[in-house]
Amino acid sequence: MSRKRVKRKINAPKRQSKLEKRFNCPVCNHENVVQCTVKRPLMKGFANCSVCDASFTCEANKLTTGIDVYSAWVDECCKNTMS
Repeated sequence: MSRKRVKRKINAPKRQSKLEKRFNCPVCNHENVVQCTVKRPLMKGFANCSVCDASFTCEANKLTTGIDVYSAWVDECCKNTMS
């Protein structure tokens, strides 16, 4: 008698959750009103609030995404309030 062959399960790649594209404004504290974009040819990142018209611009590189621009803005706001 021969042994049964073990069937191996094929592991499907896990889906990564999508990154958010709309964020809370650090100036006016409204939810989901900040749109962050990265202009690769200009190597700049832009964040704009649609309620209070607050805006932020920072330098970007090839790996920069919208969340990086937003976190740079939040860091800048925290730095200004601390000093």
